[in-house]
Amino acid sequence: MLLIPSLAALIAPFVGGYLLKFFADWRLIFWVLSAFGIIAFVLGILKLPETHPPEKRVKSKVSKILRDYGAVLCHRRAAGYMICGGLSFATMFAQLSGTPFIYIDMFGVAPEDFGILFAMNILAIMVGSYLNSRLVIRFGVRRMLAVGTTIAMLGGIGLAASAAYGGFGLFGIVIPIVIFMMPHNMVNANATAGAMEYFPNLAGTASAMLGFVRFGTGALVGAFVGYFHDGTALPMSYIIAGCVIGSAAAFWFLTGDPSEESSKPV
Repeated sequence: MLLIPSLAALIAPFVGGYLLKFFADWRLIFWVLSAFGIIAFVLGILKLPETHPPEKRVKSKVSKILRDYGAVLCHRRAAGYMICGGLSFATMFAQLSGTPFIYIDMFGVAPEDFGILFAMNILAIMVGSYLNSRLVIRFGVRRMLAVGTTIAMLGGIGLAASAAYGGFGLFGIVIPIVIFMMPHNMVNANATAGAMEYFPNLAGTASAMLGFVRFGTGALVGAFVGYFHDGTALPMSYIIAGCVIGSAAAFWFLTGDPSEESSKPV
């Protein structure tokens, strides 16, 4: 399922780049986004019926909802998986915030060609997703998370080192980003499976908390990239390196003994 938004992310930069090229007004992008939002809203109302049967629906009090969220957050291993996935997910926001400036302003990439470089990341993510779907049945969630967080950490550290050195040019930034983005869905899919396993009766609550942690972390990290912007690739690179190191640390130190295969293959 994560391949579907990856495909959308592959197409979107091309659309945005060519809208800028042919219409030369950045405001048009937001009108297009508004149109898509309206279309999605209408289709959701007309074409997406409620699937939860009435006989299974229950009313919840605010106090119970808060207790359920607390139960999810206070579960050490589940929280570890959430932090692991959240920090990994945040790297997407960090590179989305930083790479347009780095590629276009620093290295002179044409706006309409930015999508080509961005597409390399999405293709890498799709490859990682495909490999995960084939290998997780054999090796299990934890081993795939170990592999994914390690690859991401190597790519993030390589990006920080390349940006600090500054002698590798454009592809000294592009290639490490492709490396740490490749296991993006591998980490997030398995982190989701790991966290959700502990809450079969609170699946909706756990899923909502996962989404909050991911997008909340992504919003903060994207803001940090903008706040620390200094005209170089260093702030983005260091923030990404910190995220992938934190993601790996959360997996290794909060989710239990790495030698235990506690999660069921999905």
